[in-house]
Amino acid sequence: METAGSLDLMLATREPRLPRIIDFSIDYLRTARVVDTYARCRLLREGRRMANVQVEAWQGAETEPVATARLHFALGEPEGQSA
Repeated sequence: METAGSLDLMLATREPRLPRIIDFSIDYLRTARVVDTYARCRLLREGRRMANVQVEAWQGAETEPVATARLHFALGEPEGQSA
């Protein structure tokens, strides 16, 4: 879920490198099995310095998620570095 959220934000912002994660929280909703798992990401908010992404993961039926996650990312150049 962390990887899916990072890649989704990378595509949305058209940045060539992975964004830096500030915070990641996950809610396990039901027991997951050892089968294919799918994820859908949604960019909730994108500001100048920070972005929030929500991720839902499911197996079988998209209407029955096995977990949800919220990720907060720092955008822009790391402190002390410039292009």
